[in-house]
Order: sequence, then C-alpha cells, then structure tokens
Amino acid sequence: MKEKSPVRKALDIILLIFTAAVLGYSLIAFGYQTVICSGDSMTPLISDGDRLLCNKYSYKLSGINRGDIVVIRNSSDGYLYVKRVAGCPGDKVRISSGKIYINDKVWDQEYFGNITYAGLAEEEISLGAGQYFVIGDNQSGSIDSRHTNVGNVSESYILGKVTYKIDKGLIRVAD
Repeated sequence: MKEKSPVRKALDIILLIFTAAVLGYSLIAFGYQTVICSGDSMTPLISDGDRLLCNKYSYKLSGINRGDIVVIRNSSDGYLYVKRVAGCPGDKVRISSGKIYINDKVWDQEYFGNITYAGLAEEEISLGAGQYFVIGDNQSGSIDSRHTNVGNVSESYILGKVTYKIDKGLIRVAD
C-alpha cells in the first residue's frame, strides 16, 4: 500500500479541522446556545449566575408547551430573559386570588406559590396565534408577561428551551 505524501497528509488535516469547525459552528448557531442567568426571577431552580444550555432546535420538533422553561429575547429592550411558559396560543390567562387560571382552571404549580402581583393578568388575557404568557418561578422578583414592557411573547422571540444547567457537569432541568 502506497503511503500518502506529506502534502496530502497536510490537506487531510486541514480538511478535518475545517469540517470540525463548520460542524461546531452549526451546532452552536442552529442547535444550542449557552446563556448566563442574570437575576433571581427563576429561583430556586435557576439562580443568578447559573449557566444554562438552551436547545434552539427542540421547538421545531415538539412545539412549545406549558411548563417549559424558555429563553426569550425581549422585544422592547433586546435582553434575554429566562421564564416559564404558563399560557399558550388560544389560552385565556388570568391571575386572581394568588393563582394562575388557564382557561378558567387553576394551574396549580409548586414553583409559583401565592402570586401577589397580577399586573396585566388581573383582567383576562386572550392569547392569539403564536403568543405565549411567560412568568418567572420567583414571581415576586420577576419581570414577565404581567408587565407592560414584556406582555405576551411572540413565538418569534422565543430562542429555545432550557434543557440543562451547567454546574460541574450537566444538571437536567427539563425533559
């Protein structure tokens, strides 16, 4: 068997490096993104400074579901926020007596506790096509869909689903 020339070996190595770079870039650009949480709106599950892995492709396959933790780009200030999806397109959302009502039924989730500020959701909100109502688990310290500068979130502003917290390894936060 004939041995490869040094030039051919060098070209093979360059091609391998180029292919790895393209695949790595594609994974980051289209598949996953790391996000650092700023603030305590999602405590106790996610805290200030936690590094998160956001799966940007998952919604192309399975859609956005109530209870998902998502990364959104706020349309008014451009910042990235980490929030939990409470209301989905077609839902009616209202906060009354410290509880979230989805389509007139209490959405009883342990992460919220007694919600003291209803904001925009004091009156029933009807979500249109491609609109979501998001809220922080630490609702007393969260700027979310209850506030006018966030409001209903368009699907186009949802970057992806938070699947892992990176802390001395990966800790799964979602299915």
